Amino acid sequence: MYQKIIYILLSIQMVTQVSWAQGDSISIHFLESVEISDEIISHFNSGVKVQKLDSISKLTNQGYSLAQLLSQFSGLYFKEYGGGMLASISFRGTSANHTAVLWNGININSLTAGGADFNLLPVSAFDQISIQYGGGSALYGTDAIGGSIQLNSEEPSWQKQFSLQFNQAIGSFGMYSTNGNIKFENEKWSVRSRFYRFSAINNFPFQNTAKIGFPTEKQQNATVLNYGAVQEIYYHLNQNQHLSLKAWYHFSDRDIQAPMSALTTKDKQEDWSQRYVLDYQNNNTWGRLNAKLGFTQDYLLFNDFAPIDVKQTLASLEFEKALGNNILLRLGGNHQFIIADVENYPNQIQENRSNWFASFRWEISPTWNISANTRQTFVSGFRSPFAPSLGSELKVFEKNKSRLFWTLLLSRSFRIPTLNDRYWDDGVNFGNPDLQSEFGWNGESSLKYQLGNPQNEFQITLTYFQNQVENWIQWQPFGRGWSPTNLLTVHVQGLELETDWSWQANNFSGKIGLGFVYSQAINQTNRFEGDRTAGKQLIYTPPFRGNTFAQVFWRNWSLLADANYTSFRYITTDNEDFLEGYDLINLSLGKKIPFGKSSISVSFQMRNLLNESYQNFEDRAMPGRSFQLNLFYHFLK
Repeated sequence: MYQKIIYILLSIQMVTQVSWAQGDSISIHFLESVEISDEIISHFNSGVKVQKLDSISKLTNQGYSLAQLLSQFSGLYFKEYGGGMLASISFRGTSANHTAVLWNGININSLTAGGADFNLLPVSAFDQISIQYGGGSALYGTDAIGGSIQLNSEEPSWQKQFSLQFNQAIGSFGMYSTNGNIKFENEKWSVRSRFYRFSAINNFPFQNTAKIGFPTEKQQNATVLNYGAVQEIYYHLNQNQHLSLKAWYHFSDRDIQAPMSALTTKDKQEDWSQRYVLDYQNNNTWGRLNAKLGFTQDYLLFNDFAPIDVKQTLASLEFEKALGNNILLRLGGNHQFIIADVENYPNQIQENRSNWFASFRWEISPTWNISANTRQTFVSGFRSPFAPSLGSELKVFEKNKSRLFWTLLLSRSFRIPTLNDRYWDDGVNFGNPDLQSEFGWNGESSLKYQLGNPQNEFQITLTYFQNQVENWIQWQPFGRGWSPTNLLTVHVQGLELETDWSWQANNFSGKIGLGFVYSQAINQTNRFEGDRTAGKQLIYTPPFRGNTFAQVFWRNWSLLADANYTSFRYITTDNEDFLEGYDLINLSLGKKIPFGKSSISVSFQMRNLLNESYQNFEDRAMPGRSFQLNLFYHFLK
């Protein structure tokens, strides 16, 4: 197996991608550089490792979900229950509930089940995607124990322009993807409308490992339909102020792919959500003021059971002020009001949550800055821990074209138990109202070396991280059913290595990147007498992940190659059984045809080139080799 991995990593480095030199003519189908950013997401994120995937409308994966994009081009692991089914994230060895997912500053994790389904997050719905590694509760609140995913809209340029983009993709297994956006902007207004639709029959062939002889069968009851729209309106009040309204509607109708051992199951699930953010910003000589009003509603219907309907209203206010030339201070707070209508709760749940936070940044010298953050959360009828963080960034040296940076981050993070954890009652399984918040102590440090200039640059980053999570919630047998308890203590540690080389020369440009993650997530607690799980790796936590990509740009042609490797994953808490590791290779070839102010781009993609047979979740089939044809039209005036 290791020889195969090495062969894939070496061969993929030899493949190149071709694209275009002018920024406004780059085709939407080809991945722009994925890099560890030199700049922090906010002024108060000193010491935080951030991976930014910019210009999302131009990514190869725009017709797909965020799960596919991030699993391809980052060290994150996704536990998928089949093609297009539930995809939950594992961030640095933590569970799906330990990653905060924020859309324009609003946490959109499920308040009932926890976590987010990344197959319900289409890439084409966002302009900017950023991955923040490590504990971030001091800045982002609950859930940010392993890390956070930031999904944001692009700020207007306030320059007169009009653009139209439309993309149509057709692929294997009945896949159709349509998306587009229209943008109008001038000195006063910026209006952007976008839509997307994705459908797939998912009737792919697979080896049924649950049957004797591993016969090849065709997947049934796995049809997926997702569609939605995003509307954004910005108004420029004056030079220092602007007002914006962002609205996002999403609908999903899925057949639930059955386990290999029960292919006759006919489960169905319907999800829809609506999200709104009204944002006011005032940047003035006396400071920066930001006020936000938001509303979200998430609806889920499984088969013919009673629906789950959760509404959230929130308001936030924050003020940022520069104190002299090298000190920045931020103060603020927010309030959430939650209403949950769930048949299996004792009654309608209403909950208030408030957060008060303060941040401080000090540029000690041109080469060294530190930041400190604090947050205290208050939940009605519930106690939540205090969350501080302290980070430092230092440029160790800079000589000629060579630079070395060192970062350090210490933080405390937390997660408020979900509503299901506390209130679920179906007569057999019971929530636990006495649960305490999970919390983690996080520490990490990075060394980053850069050589060269923007036209020809090499960089390598090495990060070591540790995380001790206390009060880890686990559902345990209780009577005839299950009930949650603060049972486990989990210690997570690991190494992350990223390296890339980018270049430009005449009509050529390109980038080659390689990433590797080692993650050890060890349970420290035996659950009962005679239990053997203490000292064992958590289930569905791969110890090793690797990814590599190669791209070269030449005139109007483009060729992209990427590969990622996922090691074995234990599927039992005593580490006796496991799923085999797997490696996936994807290729994309395309050409752009410009005419006037418009252009048409055509690309052809092959996914899972080696037709790897693998499972992300035990007994759930995943698609083999597939093909996709993309047609993209772009007009800019």
